[in-house]
Amino acid sequence: MAMSKTTAIARFTGNHQVSIPKPVREAIGLTLGDFVELTAEGGTIVIRPKQLTDKPIPEATATAAELRAIKRGRAEVAAGETIPYEQYRAARTARLERQPRQKRAKAAR
Repeated sequence: MAMSKTTAIARFTGNHQVSIPKPVREAIGLTLGDFVELTAEGGTIVIRPKQLTDKPIPEATATAAELRAIKRGRAEVAAGETIPYEQYRAARTARLERQPRQKRAKAAR
């Protein structure tokens, strides 16, 4: 697949800024707030869209036990040993409706 080329001219302002013309922004899907990476290559400036990601948070990293549980769950899904959430929810609701409600003790005042 041949890559199409979009060319436009922009002015380098007194604040050392360049506006990327609309046809070029649209050609690469750049929208307001996106990040770009600028690289100097052989006397030219290359601008590439860039996606930034957050650094991993230690508390958000899965433990060994959690990774095993995830692996076990994926294996169950692959083996067809699971049911859709809607089916589980319907069965749970029916089970709870069959059980008598327990009376709560009134709070002491």
